[in-house]
Parts: sequence; structure tokens; C-alpha cells
Amino acid sequence: MSLFVLFVSFVFFVVWSLVPNGTLRPETV
Repeated sequence: MSLFVLFVSFVFFVVWSLVPNGTLRPETV
């Protein structure tokens, strides 16, 4: 369970780093 959560967090971080800022997530700030 912990490994799965860690894996998902890692993948999400990598994708967020590759994709330009603001493309994946809407501007909530």
C-alpha cells in the first residue's frame, strides 16, 4: 500500500515536472 502511494506520487511529480507549469493543473492561485 505504501509503495503504491509512493509510486503514484513519484509518477505524478515526474509528469508535473515534464509538463509546462499551468498545463496540467488549472490556476487556482
